[in-house]
Amino acid sequence: MNKRRSPFETSNESMPVVAAPPDLYESLRIAEPRKRSRHWEKQHQSHKAVYRGVDPRLSLRVKSIASDLLVPEGEVARAVIEHALRCYERGEFDLNPRPNPYRLRMTLFPTHDPMPTTIPKIQNKSPKRCGG
Repeated sequence: MNKRRSPFETSNESMPVVAAPPDLYESLRIAEPRKRSRHWEKQHQSHKAVYRGVDPRLSLRVKSIASDLLVPEGEVARAVIEHALRCYERGEFDLNPRPNPYRLRMTLFPTHDPMPTTIPKIQNKSPKRCGG
């Protein structure tokens, strides 16, 4: 009749043995830890200037002052920031924060343009003191 085998019938023939698949974790390659070369960063350290949220024209002014004085840009930025902080601590530099109409924070620059369109260039090379 039918040459089909009954699924409930046990057979004396052994089932073919299938090899177990290799362990997945053992087959993955592990990356060797590498030491990153900082050669490029060291070479270009003098070209780096980051002022987050500051108009790029101010960065150009800092670079211009630094080139006039033949000093690094970072030193000019540091001197300007330190001077402003000293004046602020003495009460000679007034910061008036106002509500920002576009966020839920205060701002010193409530308009879209944080800087006037023209910045007068200071012609006097002698340093001015702020009140003291």
